[in-house]
Amino acid sequence: MVNAGEWDLAIQTLRSVRCVAPSILPAMVTPLVLHALYAAGLRQSVIELIADEGTQFPSRAKLLAINNALKNYTPEDYGCVKNMLAPSIALHLLWDVTDDGEVGSHLRFRVGQVIRKKNVQEPSKLFEKKDELVMHQLVYFLRHVCVPNLVDQARVAKGTAEILQQRQSTCAVLIELDPDNGSEYQNEIHEISNRQLMSDGQYIVDRTRIHVDTGALTRWATRELSEEFYRYRDLAEVVTPMEFDEVMREILVENQIPIQYSEFGEADAVLYSMLVRIGSEFLGNSLFGLDYYLSKRIRHQSFVGLIRGPLELQGLITTKDTANAGYNKNELLLEKFRECNKETLTGLSKAFERFSASFDAALIETKEKIIQIRSKEHPQGLITFDVSPQIVPVARVVLSDDDMAGFIRGSVSVMWALLDKSLGDVRDYISGDLKSRLSSVFDELRAHLKNLVEGRPEYLELDRMIGESSVQVQLALDDASSWFSKTNDKNAFRRTFKVEQAVKISIEAAKKCLRGFDPVIEIVQADSDVVVMPSTLVFLHDVVLNSLDNARIHSGLKDPKIRIMVDPDLINERFTVNVLCSAKQSVRGEAERKLSVIRDNIDKGEYDSKTKIEGGSGLYKIAAVVKQSSKGRLSFGFTHSGDFEITVVYTFLGESIQFEEA
Repeated sequence: MVNAGEWDLAIQTLRSVRCVAPSILPAMVTPLVLHALYAAGLRQSVIELIADEGTQFPSRAKLLAINNALKNYTPEDYGCVKNMLAPSIALHLLWDVTDDGEVGSHLRFRVGQVIRKKNVQEPSKLFEKKDELVMHQLVYFLRHVCVPNLVDQARVAKGTAEILQQRQSTCAVLIELDPDNGSEYQNEIHEISNRQLMSDGQYIVDRTRIHVDTGALTRWATRELSEEFYRYRDLAEVVTPMEFDEVMREILVENQIPIQYSEFGEADAVLYSMLVRIGSEFLGNSLFGLDYYLSKRIRHQSFVGLIRGPLELQGLITTKDTANAGYNKNELLLEKFRECNKETLTGLSKAFERFSASFDAALIETKEKIIQIRSKEHPQGLITFDVSPQIVPVARVVLSDDDMAGFIRGSVSVMWALLDKSLGDVRDYISGDLKSRLSSVFDELRAHLKNLVEGRPEYLELDRMIGESSVQVQLALDDASSWFSKTNDKNAFRRTFKVEQAVKISIEAAKKCLRGFDPVIEIVQADSDVVVMPSTLVFLHDVVLNSLDNARIHSGLKDPKIRIMVDPDLINERFTVNVLCSAKQSVRGEAERKLSVIRDNIDKGEYDSKTKIEGGSGLYKIAAVVKQSSKGRLSFGFTHSGDFEITVVYTFLGESIQFEEA
């Protein structure tokens, strides 16, 4: 019948065979049915057959000519199919075979079309329609088609968090629909939970890079400003609701503050003096001010490491052995062009060296000149604010708290408000000026390479690598720009973490800024049900980043073995972090001399002047935190076996809670 082109009769006969005995010669019968349906022009039936066979018998899908059958079908053909899931499933099977971008785009549209239905709205709600749908098609659709990357691009959910939550709900439904694979869905739910946790932890680390230790600032103010505060409180007049409303109206509606310094009363002068002093410590204190945290959490490796990382990972950039030396030859890339003549190789080497120098120059200038508190030493620094006399009317009504601690909290809020414009300026610089400058550096390299080796097969591969690296650098710049935003997400900072989770988050966040460095890390954790707050997570990250960076620079090994051990002690309110790193014997002598100087300075308490510089100051920065408490302790040095060891004891208040298996 098929050979004779009697399609309708062939289809009728084959379908009757499949209904009576579906297991008879499926490898022959099913392709014959597909062929007959296709030849008869029954396009909707072709789509439905492929969707049904491909989901019920995955092994048979390989026997079907899916690409030949569907490659010329139009969106209208899929739109006429009555089966709600068949178009998406057929397109997914076709996409799996061809990996065609246009097919993928059409697939995402169809997925969105299904999920957006009024009585669906999210994949897991299809469970309620299970009696109307073919079970194996529903399981396939939920399991393989409703995955985060397709749901995300179909734009049926708002944000990554919602997409992942929906996927967990989908997996929970699949456990009931497809119990034979229940363990697989359970593992995916657990994996998503871990991914969300890591994401939350990374968010906290990044959003605390811009930071001021308000507890330490309050202690300083209580010690230094108490007399002025109580004098101000005695002199200040009570602010009436009418006065408050009037000042707010002038600020918010008329956008003006009608007061001059000459109009200050004695209370205003005292208030202004306190605000100026608080502002100065807020920005510049070497132990708890903004500049200290800028140095520790941004300028000290994190900023440069994050943006340079994609290039180090691909081997596109080299380093200097010493500050005054030239960049090392990029042997990795030059080896790809070893068959070129000497003149071409020399030109390539110079191009790679110029690229490394120009790229680093842009980052170093940003770090050393732009991401700085504006001062005589750093006139180009973008971070500053002016506590001008015009702020006094606002402060007078906002800072009317009779309590010293409340007054300081309010003052800190005023300082953050004043700082907002500067943080915006830094974001604009990174996402504008710096991004444009680095794009030009990439363009210059590609132009040099095109002149030197265009036409060679190695050139195409290298040009592709440079293009991909450029995109990754742009994304890293966006990440770095987001650091300069003060978050108001209080819920994120109420999150708690198991100790092991906090260690893993700290390692991942540190490695993100140390791309190309891949040590072998072992985590040793004492048995404990202790959970830690974000403040301890951030401190742990600081210790881990500093330890890994020291290992990268000073161990003398490409992939050193590192053991990280944490021991929370609730009874004594101590959190101990011990990091042990393997090191070459040859590096020990010079390292011990440097460590001895650092140890002596810390013992003498001479570390506050070192905390706002980068390079060789990591241990000083940690000491500045742990030494704030009598329980804090820092020790470091080489062990008898030649490993480098650092032990940090951090004082903290914890809470012991019982976790249930989720």
